[in-house]
Amino acid sequence: MVRRTGVFVAALFAVAAVALPASASAALKTVYAGPPPSAQPALQQYGADVNNFFRHRVTIHEGDTVEWSVQGFHTIDIPPVGQGDLPLILPGPIVTGVNDAAGNRFWFNGKVPSINLNPALFGPSGGSSYNGTARVDSGLPLGPPARFKVTFTKAGTYTYFCDVHAGMQGTIVVREPRQPIPSAAQDARALNRQVNRAVRIAKRLSQTVVTGNNVDLGSAGPQGVEVFAMFPSSLTVHRGTVVRFSMTPLSREVHTAAFGPQDYLNMLSNSVGGPPPWDQQAVYPSDRATVNPIPLTPTTHGNGFGNTGFMDSDATTPLPTSGQIKFNAPGTYHYQCLIHPFMTGTITVTP
Repeated sequence: MVRRTGVFVAALFAVAAVALPASASAALKTVYAGPPPSAQPALQQYGADVNNFFRHRVTIHEGDTVEWSVQGFHTIDIPPVGQGDLPLILPGPIVTGVNDAAGNRFWFNGKVPSINLNPALFGPSGGSSYNGTARVDSGLPLGPPARFKVTFTKAGTYTYFCDVHAGMQGTIVVREPRQPIPSAAQDARALNRQVNRAVRIAKRLSQTVVTGNNVDLGSAGPQGVEVFAMFPSSLTVHRGTVVRFSMTPLSREVHTAAFGPQDYLNMLSNSVGGPPPWDQQAVYPSDRATVNPIPLTPTTHGNGFGNTGFMDSDATTPLPTSGQIKFNAPGTYHYQCLIHPFMTGTITVTP
């Protein structure tokens, strides 16, 4: 992930415009799920990505087709008019048999349901045409870039979603054949404006300053823009200090802050990034939710493991927006997000 502004971005989108349909009556228009490839270098300069559709509003004629070019871990969910998106995760059987490195059972054994991906998203559903009455869903991508086409057969205004990222949605306006729709040049200008705004937001977010004994997991802004880094990436505290790890309010992501041996964290991260079932040590806090804050030393759970568990800013989920960890022994503690393992940080604890 890297990026630039000004003349460089303008040049990128002059190139992108050439690939767009050449006339206002084109039978197909392209929407990017995530930033278009030409925009990604500019965003990656700030360590940013965008959980949004580019363009997030597209106007076509009845009978025309929209092709989504999926640039990340996104779905295209077009529900019946008036309905919402499908849930990404669902509860399963009660967690059992999960022990820590010392051989002791984690607190969540026998207490909470296991959490895993919704199996309804494991493949596409609903066919390749849409008239507002039945859901069409791309399902989770096997790997980018993926493409998903839908022909819209009835005039109307339709809202669609990404099932993975809460708040990521777009609009398709379908007009009758004789009504005007934006030209390719107008579409290109709209795409240019949306991306340039996202780049400006990313630049600002990359300069986020967090004070006190606090760490923000990522820095999120409008339009689904998020910088994937810990703010600050390193923090020095005294023994006995409680550090709060928090989601930022506009984030459309889920993050964790997990401490422990690197091979152990890699195992958990690979579990979350692979097929279900997930290792529930990654999902739930390492210590009982009623224990606040989570205590941590180099020998906690037999190997220095401590984890906030999944955290989310979306008020519609039961996941917390923050977690606290108390550092009870001097040392250097490295941590990462188990969902985005390239997000790392260090807490240095002095006597």
